[in-house]
Amino acid sequence: MQNGYQYFFAEASFAQGEYASALKLMADAVSRKASPQIEALRLRRYAYYLATVPDEDLRDGKRAAEFAQASLAKVPSAEALIALACAQAELQDFDKALATIEKAAKSKLSEAKAKQVAELKAKFQRQQPHRAVKASAG
Repeated sequence: MQNGYQYFFAEASFAQGEYASALKLMADAVSRKASPQIEALRLRRYAYYLATVPDEDLRDGKRAAEFAQASLAKVPSAEALIALACAQAELQDFDKALATIEKAAKSKLSEAKAKQVAELKAKFQRQQPHRAVKASAG
């Protein structure tokens, strides 16, 4: 597959509930060189997928945290903080997840992103990890 398309196919696969395929495509995408901004985007999306995928067998909080940290090192962003907080919650470290989501809340956020951050904070306060919404059948 040509450089760059893996990311878009991964996004589409995840949206359609093809989680294993999405994770494989995103792993390929993050291994490819790009600008720091594109690499950070790929890393944080992969981290978010790994932390929140509905299929328990595919979730990997430890790797998700590593990819989120790598994204933050390249280009700090609220989205990378959200991915890291989700990974921390998946690892059952809700104190860290709450501290991280608070950092994201202090960023300049769109209304939709602020709502997402507030919802995540409430989940983490209830000691619940976040799960991506499962794709519905046809």
